[in-house]
Amino acid sequence: MMKVIKVLGVALLFGLLSGCGIVSEASYDTAGAIKAESSKAYQSEEEQLNVKDILVVNKDEVLPLENHFSGTVYVMFTKEDLKEGLKTDFSLNDKSLTDVKEDSQDDFNIRYHKKTYFSAKKISVENLDQIKMTSTWPDDIALTLRSK
Repeated sequence: MMKVIKVLGVALLFGLLSGCGIVSEASYDTAGAIKAESSKAYQSEEEQLNVKDILVVNKDEVLPLENHFSGTVYVMFTKEDLKEGLKTDFSLNDKSLTDVKEDSQDDFNIRYHKKTYFSAKKISVENLDQIKMTSTWPDDIALTLRSK
């Protein structure tokens, strides 16, 4: 009788442990699916915003563009840098950028390298063939190119 109870206990324990593995795999599959769907959502949002490119440039660096660009160039900041970035002056090819008005069509955010960036400064351009950002900003400058 004792042997029967031990065999049943081992069988029950084995069944429970096997079931836990199935549940874990299912939760990993669900987490992967959610991550994939959120990536698709961000890509779709960027397409709706007509984002053509996201660049990170050094100040005073001249960056040639492969194709001429017409649209709006935005300086983007993380939440931590936004307040200080709004106080800083920026120029693109010696033309000053203006502040983005809150709740306007130019007020948007994007995900880039696992961080959220907010539009802060902007300038409209026609047939832009190179980018040279001038500023007193101490770090690299994140730019978003958005077509009309």
